Amino acid sequence: MRPIGIPPFGLQLAVGLGVQLWLWRRTDGDGRELFRPFLRGLGIFLCSFAIWLTDITGVVCDPDNHLITGHAVWHVLNAVSVWQLSLFYGRRFP
Repeated sequence: MRPIGIPPFGLQLAVGLGVQLWLWRRTDGDGRELFRPFLRGLGIFLCSFAIWLTDITGVVCDPDNHLITGHAVWHVLNAVSVWQLSLFYGRRFP
């Protein structure tokens, strides 16, 4: 079932990010300041995604290291990304 869930997750993520970026482009002046945590979160997520890709493709893989893996780094960076998104949504919808 694992491979079946990846495309719907990617589609859901792309649509959600696309809507937020569309709203950011339509916002002017001081309203754009609210989007800073969103843009930081997006950047952190994209970095974590790149690390995840190197892990699942085996580009950077140490089978003897079970503590620090690309997948583990993916989770830590995603936690930071979600924190930034929570700041964004907390300010946008107080």
